[in-house]
Amino acid sequence: MRLLINLRTIFVVIAIFGISSCADQYPWEGLVYPKTGQMPYDIAIGHFATLEECRAAAIAVLSKTHAEEGAAPDYECGLNCRVSDNPPPPGQLALRTCEETSK
Repeated sequence: MRLLINLRTIFVVIAIFGISSCADQYPWEGLVYPKTGQMPYDIAIGHFATLEECRAAAIAVLSKTHAEEGAAPDYECGLNCRVSDNPPPPGQLALRTCEETSK
């Protein structure tokens, strides 16, 4: 039992360091708004090393979506975003606060 607890502790520590190092390597997060071009119809498309990579991925995703008639699908890339602890409404992503956002 004691060995199991120690293994869990080691796993948690490794996971935390792994997650934090990924955040350092991929600080940009991409969000697309494919249906109406506005929130809350957003899709998180991943984390990227550079703004340019985020832009390219967002544009690629939007090029494969079908917008509602008259809508202008959009995207944004956020730098070092933090996710809110409050649970989001059904069907929506959690609120993110970013140091910077760009297109």
